Amino acid sequence: MIEVLQHIAQNEQKNLLNKDARSRVERFLLWCSQNNIQMTDSLFSAYVDYLRQEGFAPNTIKAHISSIRGWIGKIIESGELRAELSTRIDPSFGEQKRQLHLEAKIGQVRAALESKRASVRVASKPSRNLYLTAEEISRWVNSFPVESLLELRDFAIVSLILATGLREAEVCALDVKDFGEHEDRKRGVQVPNQPGCVERWIPYEHDVRWVDKVISTWLKAAHIDDGAVFRGLYKSGNMIRNERVNVRTITRILTHYPMVHYDQAIILKPLDLRHTYARHLYQAHHHTFESVQAYLGLKTTTAVVNHLGKAYRIYQDPQDNPFYVVDLSRLANWR
Repeated sequence: MIEVLQHIAQNEQKNLLNKDARSRVERFLLWCSQNNIQMTDSLFSAYVDYLRQEGFAPNTIKAHISSIRGWIGKIIESGELRAELSTRIDPSFGEQKRQLHLEAKIGQVRAALESKRASVRVASKPSRNLYLTAEEISRWVNSFPVESLLELRDFAIVSLILATGLREAEVCALDVKDFGEHEDRKRGVQVPNQPGCVERWIPYEHDVRWVDKVISTWLKAAHIDDGAVFRGLYKSGNMIRNERVNVRTITRILTHYPMVHYDQAIILKPLDLRHTYARHLYQAHHHTFESVQAYLGLKTTTAVVNHLGKAYRIYQDPQDNPFYVVDLSRLANWR
């Protein structure tokens, strides 16, 4: 369906869409295409998440959604959508089957527009606490491409946040010397005393020790021996900049790797990964509230409860694997 909408937009007469509306529609369709997003009742909610991650103001997001919904509604009522869909139906279909197929496709689009979930309410500071299982996280992490240097860096950043629950600013502040062994010979990361950071030592739990290999592979591939661990890349994607990544970069990274959650594509936020780390410590490794508080660098155990959310009370089937299972064989090309 997204491909059909793209074709209509490309052939739309320029005077039917003003410059701003055309730009908004094209941005939306490109996002859908790049992330393999389908026409569902959560489509606009997911797109709002993406725009917010990109730093758009609430009123600007409303304008984008209004333009997109208005344009889709127009091509339905004008018959453009029906005409384009009819050219793509299997010619072997009889007339009755053709009409049923057309109505089903158009009904799918109408449902996305008219669903209660399509009525998007934009808030400046939305709050949510997703319950992501270890199986979902493992599947998502294993889906990351690592063919380019940029993809390898993104994979290393996301893996580290999942394994340690670091804040975005803490990831940005890390130097090569901050990784290693502690007095108890456990490997982990030392969070430095820098702005936006809470100084502490975070050891790796046994099911996330693979992150050590991911980090070392990134450092070797990027030829980084000291200084900032995570740095920007030039547009070519093959040359490393000297500057550290910033908080916004980490947020933007996640917009490129949607996760399938309850059969819907969602864009995770860094805080979602911190929440997941907190629950992983509590449920899979049986840490106390005080221990979770120390690992996350939180001021109170009340903050721990907020990170765990109601999901920490969910009964976990003993037969479910609570640990992450990550395949690193795809890193072999970087040796």
